Amino acid sequence: MHPGAIHRARWMARAIYCIKMWLFRNEYLLQQRSGTSRGLSSSDRFWSHLKRVCLFVTCVYVKYWFQSPSSTGAPRNNLNLVQLLNQYPDRDVANAALTAFGRHLWYLSELLVGFAFFDEALSAEEKRKMVVALKEREGSEQPSKRIPLFLHPCTKGLHDFVSKSTIRFFQILDLSTDFLEQDPTEWETEVSYQRNRETVRSMKVINDLAERGVSLIQEFKTSITRSEEQKQYLLQVVEGHRNAYSAPTKTATVRRTKNQ
Repeated sequence: MHPGAIHRARWMARAIYCIKMWLFRNEYLLQQRSGTSRGLSSSDRFWSHLKRVCLFVTCVYVKYWFQSPSSTGAPRNNLNLVQLLNQYPDRDVANAALTAFGRHLWYLSELLVGFAFFDEALSAEEKRKMVVALKEREGSEQPSKRIPLFLHPCTKGLHDFVSKSTIRFFQILDLSTDFLEQDPTEWETEVSYQRNRETVRSMKVINDLAERGVSLIQEFKTSITRSEEQKQYLLQVVEGHRNAYSAPTKTATVRRTKNQ
C-alpha cells in the first residue's frame, strides 16, 4: 500500500523499536551468521549499531521531537539541534543527521526566524541583538524559504539570521511592531506583544496537516473523476465528511447518537 499520513513518522517508529530491543536485549536471541567484519560477528555488529541509534535518540533526538510543535521555539530549536549535532561525538551518526536535518532549516530563514521574537526561553540580550539586526542588517528582497547548512554553528546566534527582510514576518501576519521600540525586558507588559504572541503560538509549525493532505490526494486522485475541478470538490467533500464523522468505532457511534 502507498504510505499515508504517517509515512514521515517511520523514523520515530523505528527509533522506538530500537529502544525496545535494547531494553530487552538479554531476552532477544539473535541468530548468528557466518562471516565477520572488523573482528565482530554479525550479532556484535547488530548490537553495536543498535546502541548507537539508541544513544542518538535518547541523548539528542527525543528532546527536539517533543519540542517540535512549539512555534515560538522553532528557530531556537533548529539552531540548538545543529549546534548539538556539530559536537556529537559519534561523527558518522552526526553527519547523517546533519545531512537530513540540513534540508529542513526553514525556521532559520530571514522570514521565519521572526517566530523567535516571541520565544520566552530566549534571553533579553539575544532579543536586543535581534532588534538591532532587524533595523540595521541588509537582507534579500525575496528571502529564501530555508537556508543551506552553515559552517561553525556553535558561533552563531539567532540574531545572525535576522535582517531587515524579517519585518515581512510581522507584515504578513498583520502583527504590531510597536513593542520593538521597548526593551525586551518590558515586552511582557506590552498589550501588543501579548496579542502578537497569542497569534504566533496558534500557528502550526509541523507538517501534520500537509501530510494528511498528501495522504488524501494519494487516496482519491484517481477515484470517481479525473477532472481537476471536480477532484477539488471531491477532496472538500471527503475532508468535510471526515471532520463530521469520526472513525466508525462503538464509542464514536455512541457519542454521535447522544449529540443528535
